[in-house]
Amino acid sequence: MNQHSEIIAIIPARGGSRGIPRKNVQLLGGSPLVAWSIQVARRCDGIDRVIVSTDDTEIAAISREYGAEVPFLRPPELSRDDSLIGEAETHAIRQLEAAGSLVGGYLTLYPTHPFRTPDMLEKAVAAVRSGHHFKTVKPIRVRPGQYVTVGEDGTLCPVTPMLPGLCLGVQYRSYGLISAFARGEVSGRVVFYPVTDPVALVDIDTPADLERARAIAAEGGLHA
Repeated sequence: MNQHSEIIAIIPARGGSRGIPRKNVQLLGGSPLVAWSIQVARRCDGIDRVIVSTDDTEIAAISREYGAEVPFLRPPELSRDDSLIGEAETHAIRQLEAAGSLVGGYLTLYPTHPFRTPDMLEKAVAAVRSGHHFKTVKPIRVRPGQYVTVGEDGTLCPVTPMLPGLCLGVQYRSYGLISAFARGEVSGRVVFYPVTDPVALVDIDTPADLERARAIAAEGGLHA
């Protein structure tokens, strides 16, 4: 990786939301939800810039208040319910590079996961700086007779039915707590990072999820 390149945290936070209206500005532990991902990214020494990708001026203002950059607004065609996060990531990288940034790698942090720790992000940054990609995974329960393993891209792949001496071990599936990607000269290797802490795995999608997160934050959370 070029010594002058930057590691960017991209937080995709559009204004619309199906499950919880205005989800990214809902309060959690006294701060808007989007602020939690901004704050943990700013505590990670290996991240050079924290960029919020949003189409929403209120989210943009809140993000700047908590120390993130919002150098552009995401266009409406990339902010629909069916828009792909990958398109928003590509748009952000192109905007930054057009403005003169040299992006050596980036982390995608969904604001719906408020309870990450700086240590998780540091591990992702270390992988990216070594030319690897990085994905968090979580354990799953496999039904008897169902045999799968984790493929190179983090997805589950079928395994030949049980053979003598075959050891499957613990099974995992890709989980979007943190995804990180090296750019330029990359190894093609994906570093998988298992996350088992139920607090860290909280994903806010429904009102019940938000209430659970508020209860956790009231008890101290991870970095409230």
